[in-house]
Order: sequence, then C-alpha cells, then structure tokens
Amino acid sequence: MKIIKQGFVSPKAKSNFRYNAWPTVISLSDGTLLAGWSGDRFKHICPFGRVMMSRSLDGGYTWLPPYCVQDTPLDDRDAGLLQVGDKILMTSFNNDREMQRKYNEHWLHAPNTPEKKAFVAAYLDMITDEDEETVGPTLAVSSDNGYTFSDPVNIPLTCPHGPTLLKNGKILHVGTIPIKFRDGTRVGCGIYACYLDTDCNVVEGPWLVAEAPEDNIEWCEPYAKEMPNGEILLAIRYQNKVDGPRTQTIYMCRSTDDGKTFSKPVCTGWDGYPPHIFVDSKGRVIVTHGCRHEPMGIRARVSYDNGYTFGEEIVLRDDGLDWDLGYPSTTENAQGQLVTVYYMKEIDDVNENRIQYTIWEI
Repeated sequence: MKIIKQGFVSPKAKSNFRYNAWPTVISLSDGTLLAGWSGDRFKHICPFGRVMMSRSLDGGYTWLPPYCVQDTPLDDRDAGLLQVGDKILMTSFNNDREMQRKYNEHWLHAPNTPEKKAFVAAYLDMITDEDEETVGPTLAVSSDNGYTFSDPVNIPLTCPHGPTLLKNGKILHVGTIPIKFRDGTRVGCGIYACYLDTDCNVVEGPWLVAEAPEDNIEWCEPYAKEMPNGEILLAIRYQNKVDGPRTQTIYMCRSTDDGKTFSKPVCTGWDGYPPHIFVDSKGRVIVTHGCRHEPMGIRARVSYDNGYTFGEEIVLRDDGLDWDLGYPSTTENAQGQLVTVYYMKEIDDVNENRIQYTIWEI
C-alpha cells in the first residue's frame, strides 16, 4: 500500500461553529469528486448542523470552497450520496427537540460549558412543531450535478453513506429505523431494507433483513454494495450497550436476491466501525472504517474474491487525537487512485473536527 497525499476537504473554521463530521464521497460521471458532510456545527450533538458539500476537479488533490445544500431548523446529520443517471440522491436525518435537549443537558463531550449549553437551549426554545415536520431520515435529489437539492422528504430508514445502485437499476437502501419512529417492539433493533426511486418515493418496503441477536446489542449504520458477482455484501456496525468496555466491530452478511433476504451476519473481529464498501475498477472490494482504540485513526481492508475473504488491516491514519473520528468512505479518481474521505480533529486544535482525505494505492 502506498499513501500518495493527505489533506483537508473542509477549510479551517473562523467561528465557534467548527465541527464537521460523517462524510461521504462519490465520483460523478464527469470525473468530479463530490463530498458531502454535516458541517458548521457546534459539537457532536447540537441543533445547528447543515449539510455541506465540496467538489474536487483534480481527483481529490484540491477541493473547492464548501457550500450548503440543506439547512433545516434542526440538526442535519450525515450526507449519504448516490448518483443515478443524471440525478444525485442525498440522505440525511434530524433529531427532534426532545432528543436535542437530552443531549444538551447530559452529553459530556466538549464544548459543554454553561454558556454554550444555555445558547443551545435558547435556540431549541425557538423551534416550533412546524419546524419538526422533517424530523427523522430524509432524502433529497439534485438535478444539477450536486449544486442544489430539492426540499428533503422523509423516508423510513437512515444510514451514514446512503443507498446503493444495483446493476438491474433498483435503488437499494439499507438502514435502521430511528428511535423516534419505533413502535414499541424490537423493530428498531435490527437492520431493514427498502427500494427507492429518484423522486424520493419508497417503492417497496421496508422489510427486516437482520435482527440484533440480543437486547444489549445494537446493530446500526450499515452499508450495502453489489459485488462483481452480483451478490450484495452488507456490513453492519456492532456495539454493546452495557456498562464497561465497549465492543466495537463489524458484522457482514450477503444477499443473492437483490437485498430481499440476507445470510446470517458473521463477526469479522475487526477493530472499529462504521463500515463503508467500495468496488474499484479492477473489481477489488475495499472496506474502510474508523478505529477508536489506540492507535486511533482510519483503517482499510481489501478483498479479491467478492468480499468472502479480506487481507490484513491497512492503516491509513493512526494519529487520531480521540475517539471522535472516522466514518470514512472511498471512491476512485480518474487516475485509478483511491480517495478516502473521513473526519478527524485538527492536530493542533482538539476542538476542531475537519473533513480530511487520503489518496492511496493498493
């Protein structure tokens, strides 16, 4: 493995809204690299997040100034991206006022001074019932190559990196049902799937594809990708919800019927989450994820057999300052190089999370 270049997608902030996280990067049909993320934030959980985007015209080596494409009254989190023909689909989600107040009061992650907590509380007091109409998972569509997007429409499922396009033309979206929309059963503890169209409609589903095995286990933030052999590989974030050291790893399963059913998920034993899957022009399957144990950073693994077996861990970054990092996604530039985009803190500023990239080769 050879690392060619590392750098920043998001510029250094000049205000208190300097937290950026949870990016996705894709290569557009014209060769442009498009990255989207939640930016202009106050902290990890706050009501101020907006969906930002930036473009690279030179294969990820330099990035144009970011611009806002979605800014609802509440927290716009994530930015899953998928190009389908001449349209670009973008997924995101919002937490409601109740959830925001809970985390504002009890979330210990900085910045959490009394003044900043009061600032967040005052903003939440201004949010109305009408402002919460788009709370939950959302989908928006761009018809101008990702410069502007339609108003967001609610969909049932959420995942960090968005839906995937199958060779038969179906748009498969695999994700979880947020707590707000669970019906009191264990429905929210599993992984679900549905089919979408490019007009923000759910054309079928959602249906259950994997149920968490125990009440104290959470499966979330999945990502699915069709393999060169036509099977669909699904990777799932795994974490325990009990006290004590947190287990963090990835489970995988696969489908042979366009995502209607999946095999039983199997633990990879890898250290980290959540996963993203990319298939490059040579048919190699690249899985990237964050690692929140020392040395913290960004990891990758490569498969040459449709995701049945993977090679040794590849370390793209091992200089993370704390656990608040990751969510990498990978694409390929016109030179055949891999471009992985993720978020990490500034080396010289522990209060600023920035969107960063690594250009590398296998």
